[in-house]
Amino acid sequence: MNLGDTTRRAAHLLTTDRMQDYGEPRLVYKRAAKILEGMGRPCEPEDIILVMIAVKLARESMNHKTDNLTDLAAYADILNYLEESKV
Repeated sequence: MNLGDTTRRAAHLLTTDRMQDYGEPRLVYKRAAKILEGMGRPCEPEDIILVMIAVKLARESMNHKTDNLTDLAAYADILNYLEESKV
């Protein structure tokens, strides 16, 4: 493993596999926020990402897996994408 491998893997997932499987991230997390709103828990798409980051950190704190860190990098990128697109 080399420095940068995790972020390169995350970028690949975001721009190929995940995009093809699930579509535009903003729409996916808006939909998740609406589902929670329907359950009486209003939140924003960014809140969903923060929860996913927390889950990955919790999992990593219990057992190291490269997948946790790859997903963490991807979620950080998605959060930045959502925040930057608000401006």
